[in-house]
Amino acid sequence: MAVDNNPFGTLYEQVNAAAYLAHPYSWPVIGWASDIAAYSMDDLKAHFKMGYAPNNCLLVVTGAVTHDEVVRLAKSTSSPFRGRTRRRCARWSRRSWANAAWW
Repeated sequence: MAVDNNPFGTLYEQVNAAAYLAHPYSWPVIGWASDIAAYSMDDLKAHFKMGYAPNNCLLVVTGAVTHDEVVRLAKSTSSPFRGRTRRRCARWSRRSWANAAWW
């Protein structure tokens, strides 16, 4: 939701921040403006390298296609892109979700 020049959007953002103090719902989808303004190009490149790779994607297929067709198309369109080593996010491990105060 846009918040610039939109009183309802600003209110919505502030209410979510207050209502969900210990929950990710308190964060705006793209982040707070102050955080976004503080990003460096190196920060953005590191984030992109962390998550945007063929071995870290989800493919949803519907319709009258066969498994072999889907595999062939997926390989032909994603093969130019190299996979990356995925790092596990320590902050949201299974244990931390189970022990979270809001859970």
